[in-house]
Amino acid sequence: MRTRGLTAVILDGKHRVAQYGQWDHYPSGQGIDVLEFCRKHLGSIKKRNKFKTAVRKTRFIDDAEYAKMYASVGVDIIASDGLVSLAKSKEFCARYPSLHRDTGSEILTLVLNGETRLQDSFDFASDSLFCEGVFLIDLDREIYEVYDGGQEVPHNQGRFAGNVIKARNGAVQYYPVKLAASFKLSGLPSNEAFLEILEPPEEVEQGPTFQEVATVQIESGRAINKPRELHVKDALAMIRHYCDAHGLDYGKLSGAATRLYRRQAGADKLTSK
Repeated sequence: MRTRGLTAVILDGKHRVAQYGQWDHYPSGQGIDVLEFCRKHLGSIKKRNKFKTAVRKTRFIDDAEYAKMYASVGVDIIASDGLVSLAKSKEFCARYPSLHRDTGSEILTLVLNGETRLQDSFDFASDSLFCEGVFLIDLDREIYEVYDGGQEVPHNQGRFAGNVIKARNGAVQYYPVKLAASFKLSGLPSNEAFLEILEPPEEVEQGPTFQEVATVQIESGRAINKPRELHVKDALAMIRHYCDAHGLDYGKLSGAATRLYRRQAGADKLTSK
């Protein structure tokens, strides 16, 4: 499951928010959070203009300023090579939430409320081995874009496609995140429709119906032409017989088939010994 990723905002032809986040960068996580922010705060021209005004006030801090901020909580971030205790990390987050990895898409609300100091992590999107999801608001084009990580083959989908970072020392080559979907800010989907597009349910191979099982049983000389009282163990034996007869994987089908058979034969007809 995707975890690390990026929340970004484009305005005036350049990225002005590029927030690295450590957690939940998949559509049903940070993706929904950004969608709901867009729906609440960017659904009208007036609201978009308010956010644009706030975004234009932001700036990316440099390494020296970042180190100075960590020094204010008693950490030499350079000498520690970026390693920080959990207690100090929480202290830093409380004081400078816009610069912390746990903030994620909440950076959008912070910016809207007046936060201006940000870190520039835009290049993180170039390596989809580590950047597993990007949620990007383009205020120039007035769209919300969603990108997928884990790209092991070249592609030309989206604004990051040409920013390839060459793998080192024979490592598997990964490519930039790939555009998965784009939505107009003036016509955003519901949460449900959003997830149907970006996290469709996995296709599950269905088990046999009662009629199909009955057909096999009849052909094998063990006629069962209507639901009758049946133990779960017996139902599974029937399903195994059906799978063997049809070249199906019993291990994959038994759970789904048992549930289906239970519904069709009646839950009260399936008991355990």
